[in-house]
Amino acid sequence: KFRREGKQVFYTLDDDHVVHIIKEGFEHVNHIKQG
Repeated sequence: KFRREGKQVFYTLDDDHVVHIIKEGFEHVNHIKQG
């Protein structure tokens, strides 16, 4: 699902698998920043 406002597109994350992947990505980035 998505909605468009001008040139921006907003996606809704209703899939738990996608949410899990995004959370893992953020955790990975935070781990790299901490060294």
